[in-house]
Amino acid sequence: MDSNVLRALVALVLAALLWSQARLSADRPLRQRGFNYAAGALLVLAAFNATLALGISNSVVLIGFVVVGVLLIVVALISLVGSFRSGEMKNQQERIAAATKEFRERKSDKHQ
Repeated sequence: MDSNVLRALVALVLAALLWSQARLSADRPLRQRGFNYAAGALLVLAAFNATLALGISNSVVLIGFVVVGVLLIVVALISLVGSFRSGEMKNQQERIAAATKEFRERKSDKHQ
């Protein structure tokens, strides 16, 4: 199997996983938007790899895929950071804070 086909298939699977995460985040619009944009970026990556697998080497098309993919990734990151800052990821913030506190406590216990 061609490596480009394999990469396209992996990108499709990951896009499906991100899309399902977006559906689960319906009550958090910024987070849902971020997951949807990230899934879109992976679909563009899959299309890019499928184009390579088909032997189409039109540089304009390939550059277009790359530009659109990068833009989608940037927008996804902006949405996810906005989600984090607006409190939509409060549960994750609390888990990270608890894990950090536990790590510091264990580290201080070892040094005593």
